[in-house]
Amino acid sequence: MRYTFLLLFFLITFVVFGQGVNITAEVNGLNYDTIWFGNTFGKKSFPKFHALKQTNGKFHIKTDENVPEGMYTIIFKRSAEAKYSQIPVIVTNMAREFSFICDEKDVYGSILFNGSDESGLYY
Repeated sequence: MRYTFLLLFFLITFVVFGQGVNITAEVNGLNYDTIWFGNTFGKKSFPKFHALKQTNGKFHIKTDENVPEGMYTIIFKRSAEAKYSQIPVIVTNMAREFSFICDEKDVYGSILFNGSDESGLYY
């Protein structure tokens, strides 16, 4: 009985606190082939994971590594010579799998989220 309780406790802990993310991003007009998922501190970016552009023009960030709830950022460059730009996103236990679409020329004015109400409210 005691071992059953411990096993159940660890399984629940793993399911609740050990979840990754699955994000599909479509940035129309973006010519650069890589985006990153990570944190920011002030104006400095700290990427954790990256995604390469797929043949359909979308990016797919997927990891099973533990990603705690919180505010993160999608980091991208408009070209190899350009500075990094950021799209803040919010990860919650209820929104770990979501997608967004935006236009590279007006990211904040055109962004639409599917599956992440919190991130959508940010804009």
